Amino acid sequence: ALAGAAALGACVGFFQIQAGAVVPRALDPIGFDQPPRWPGYGWAVGHMHRGDVVLTNGYYPTRSVPGYGANLVAPAWPDASLDEDVRNRRLAAVRTYLDPESTRAERAAIVRRYDVRWLLLSRDQRVPSEAVVVGWSPRTGEVLARVGGPASAGGPASAGGPAGPDGPKGALRDGSTPTNAPLIG
Repeated sequence: ALAGAAALGACVGFFQIQAGAVVPRALDPIGFDQPPRWPGYGWAVGHMHRGDVVLTNGYYPTRSVPGYGANLVAPAWPDASLDEDVRNRRLAAVRTYLDPESTRAERAAIVRRYDVRWLLLSRDQRVPSEAVVVGWSPRTGEVLARVGGPASAGGPASAGGPAGPDGPKGALRDGSTPTNAPLIG
């Protein structure tokens, strides 16, 4: 009897604490606290290829976008494979790029240095004149813009042939097509 009471108590305690994560909102008669719903980035990563470099400083994208296979200029957390001085320089480069007072030459140097292909900007950040907006999130107002890469680097895909200025969807900068591209779609 004591074991049954202990098991019942454990179940009630678990349900009381975790109910918001277990019970869907539509079936929630009481109004349990629900875990926060992070925004999805499928709208953005559908344009990216595995290994593309993204420059962003938003809380959610720095923690979500790498899960889709893209790389960040500066990682969200300290990384054992990246010296802390290097990480701090990368964070400073992101701040410099996103600073409204930065010049086009400063931004271009950062794009070249880190091989940046995409900007993921919050609704209050301005899109630089050299960037091309390719998508935005109606939920968060974030903007995805293309920089660097074949369209502006003068590579073979920038000739604007029948496949378009960026080459065929899924093509790498050298013209080859990896088996795992694009990330979504």
